[in-house]
Amino acid sequence: MPLHQFIEQLYLERFGRDRPEHVVSLEEHARLAAQKRAARNATKVPRAGAPVEDVGG
Repeated sequence: MPLHQFIEQLYLERFGRDRPEHVVSLEEHARLAAQKRAARNATKVPRAGAPVEDVGG
């Protein structure tokens, strides 16, 4: 069995469909991951005892 058919068979067995629902390019995936990471870092609460960043002054 050729490799691409083997991969298709495994995908079908694993996910119950022959193709992904949403196909995203690597660039788009990296951009979305960076946005998600930035949003998570923006809402992160610093730990007690952690050094505080000096914003300037």
